[in-house]
Amino acid sequence: MLVFLPVTTAVFFFLLRRMGMNAAIAWIAAASLFFYAWWNPVYVFLLLASILCNYALSLAIRRFRGKRKLWLCIGVVFNLAVLFYFKYANFFLQTLEGFGAGRFSVGTVVLPLGISFITFQKIAYLVDAYRSADAGFSFLQYCFFVTFFPQLIAGPIVRPSDIRPQLETGSAFRFLESNFAAGLTIFVIGLWKKVVFADSVAAYASPIFQAADAGMQINFLESWMGALAYTLQLYFDFSGYADMAIGSARIFGVHLPINFNSPYKSGSIIMFWRTWHITLSNYLRDYLYIPMGGSRKGGLRTYSNLFLTMLIGGLWHGAGWTFVFWGALHGAYLVVNHLWRALRASAAGAGSRIARGFCWLLTFLCVIVSWVFFRAETFDGAWNMLRGMAGFRGIALPSSYILRAGEPSAQWMSAHGFTFDLVETMVLRPDAFYSGTKWVVVLLLAALFAPNTQEFMGSFLPVINPDKHPAPPRRLRWRWSPNAANAFIIASMSVVSLAMLALMQEKEFLYFQF
Repeated sequence: MLVFLPVTTAVFFFLLRRMGMNAAIAWIAAASLFFYAWWNPVYVFLLLASILCNYALSLAIRRFRGKRKLWLCIGVVFNLAVLFYFKYANFFLQTLEGFGAGRFSVGTVVLPLGISFITFQKIAYLVDAYRSADAGFSFLQYCFFVTFFPQLIAGPIVRPSDIRPQLETGSAFRFLESNFAAGLTIFVIGLWKKVVFADSVAAYASPIFQAADAGMQINFLESWMGALAYTLQLYFDFSGYADMAIGSARIFGVHLPINFNSPYKSGSIIMFWRTWHITLSNYLRDYLYIPMGGSRKGGLRTYSNLFLTMLIGGLWHGAGWTFVFWGALHGAYLVVNHLWRALRASAAGAGSRIARGFCWLLTFLCVIVSWVFFRAETFDGAWNMLRGMAGFRGIALPSSYILRAGEPSAQWMSAHGFTFDLVETMVLRPDAFYSGTKWVVVLLLAALFAPNTQEFMGSFLPVINPDKHPAPPRRLRWRWSPNAANAFIIASMSVVSLAMLALMQEKEFLYFQF
């Protein structure tokens, strides 16, 4: 933020002005490789080898049209094989051991940064080469497409069709003051969401889930505290990453696709997946669900394809059975949601305000339950959390709450099932429990009622195809514009975010090595 991005930007626009677009693109690709190598230089060679192989395969697909399906299959298998080795080999062998097939090991395998996102983009390019008769990217453009550092580590997942029009029309790679101002603003908003919101609430989610995985009995209020804290942490963490990627790309004049559009406001699971990790949802739809038959082969096949797509999506998120179960759970959610819509012959959530409120609450509860499996390290830990959330462990408050609430209030709560004598069994200290409650309430209100980044920046078209958003931006009385007041606000947010980042002893990056 303080060295790499400013230097990369300055050199880029200098080369663009003095030597042309190819030199500037070459610099961005080289800078992106340096950015990738900063964590572990060895994996740059893996990335370069993969780029060379995939570009050669794309040329073969375009040149030998009679055998393009064979070359596409080779390319897809090659990319999935690399992903399987680094991400799933040990998981697969451990599963075989669990079935008594003996002991196997491939040693310690360190997962390369962003391999899941990079693999999807390379496969998308091969499929695009198979489906399209155009000449595709030059090798330099392809290197830029794969390695562009803002979205290299954690997305959004970019397709060739997202980048090609910007390169062909020359709309990208222009130094415009509006791009620079809007890009920095979006970047700082993302940084604030990640450092101030997500990392602050993580302090209450992580210890509770760790205690649940360790077998500790989690009571009702703390289990809900942990589940809600993680629900909010994940959203602000990942959407913060997306904003930082979109903002830093915009500085260079590049528009990236939208990845989040207020998903926790959704009134159905269908709408949730149209607004959560949008580039992944669209990718799974276009490259997996539709090729499997989509909804073209009858109801049973449609629901089977839907469930299998989400099952694979769960496995893509992580090499563990809890991730697979999370994907299966969302697959079941979507099947039920589609069946309900078919029975009603109208969109779920339509009707009275009470009905829409009930649909939102049911959707949000289903999402929270699924996040428990996504976050827990083990099934035992997940069930431990869910038992606490269901009230099987009682409702206990720190004994100091009696002083805060007053004697009459405490007596009323005691008469209705609350206890105050189990403080020694609580994971969080009383002061942490109170501050955690405040953070959860504030962030929940922000997620549900505050405008999202696209709405706030709507006058400056922050993402690709803003008119195709699942939920059109609301009309806001106040939107961002480049003026002194907004500059002061964004500058203050950046100073606070950087200060917190510097002072933070433990930093949690949820999509590190994803």
